[in-house]
Amino acid sequence: MKTNIFKSIFRTLALLLALGAGSQAMAGTMYLVSVNTAQYGAGNTGYLDFVFSGQGSGPAVTATMSDLQGFDLDPANFDTMGDASAVPGGFQLLNTAGFNDVYYKATFGGVFSFMLSFSGEASALDNSTFSIFALNSAEELLGGSLLELTYQLLPNGQPGAIPDVVAPNADANQVPEPGAMALAALGLMMLGVARRQRRA
Repeated sequence: MKTNIFKSIFRTLALLLALGAGSQAMAGTMYLVSVNTAQYGAGNTGYLDFVFSGQGSGPAVTATMSDLQGFDLDPANFDTMGDASAVPGGFQLLNTAGFNDVYYKATFGGVFSFMLSFSGEASALDNSTFSIFALNSAEELLGGSLLELTYQLLPNGQPGAIPDVVAPNADANQVPEPGAMALAALGLMMLGVARRQRRA
């Protein structure tokens, strides 16, 4: 009898872990961002401007760029302005008043991608927008913004970012945070063990 009770508790716990991980994955605030610069002409040089702007009147929000792919990581190709700085593996930008930029001297024609994550208070809603712009070698804007993500409450009530503007040559896909994925795997593994014990 006690064994059946323990098995029932074990199965319930496994199910709760799996469901909890699923909701956590949806609440994740990490995005895979990619920009295809082929439209600007292969071999042409210019700039990609990554901007995190805010009103500076609420709690701080941090945008972190990591796992940069397609970039020439020579520090001479990067410039930071405002409250933006290099960190191991990428850059951090804060939502202070005005514009905080990571400026990259690019050779166009390829795809540039990175992971983008946000951290901060939900009360900083709509005070912060992460944007990407392309500029030519004379630092003139090439069209409008390629991407705009505004920090706000997600439909599940968790703070995150929702794309406001995504150009055809840019993409931002929300990905589960590693912790949520590990939790989901643990929950599914426990469900499998519980099912095996039930058959035995």
